[in-house]
Amino acid sequence: RYLPRRFALTLGNTSEHQIALYHSPMGARLGKAGGIYGQVGFDNGRVAAWALLDLTVTPSLGKALQFVAQTDGHGEFRLPLERLPALGKDAPSPTYLARLKIRASTASSPANPLNPDTLTPVALATGKDDNGQSQFANHLDFTIAPGKVTRIASPDHPMIVLKST
Repeated sequence: RYLPRRFALTLGNTSEHQIALYHSPMGARLGKAGGIYGQVGFDNGRVAAWALLDLTVTPSLGKALQFVAQTDGHGEFRLPLERLPALGKDAPSPTYLARLKIRASTASSPANPLNPDTLTPVALATGKDDNGQSQFANHLDFTIAPGKVTRIASPDHPMIVLKST
């Protein structure tokens, strides 16, 4: 149900440590609040194995909510949005704004899980220009409808595409 990970800790008598574990795509349950799913890969064709997705959702009322998921060795993920509030009858919009940032490594290997604490931010494809070249930014913005399960991909791409250099 959880993805494997590497970690390094210095243990002592008076220290407490926490190790974040992330659900595998098959272990993540998408409930009534909905969620997102998809695949992440680099612009050179390699999958983004073990990448971390940081999603910020801003409801029309209230504070922004943070969600985190990790891709598996195939670059696939499912991210439940369990704490996302339902829309009221008089909601000003039928969707919430979402911003996705990703930390990944081009050196990742599907067969060798890595320490997610060592991942660095990467640029995400936000569409293509008139010549068909991918355009990149440090985040991808989109909207989320509470209660829906949505496949997320970079605009004009079959998956979320990351810059490999």
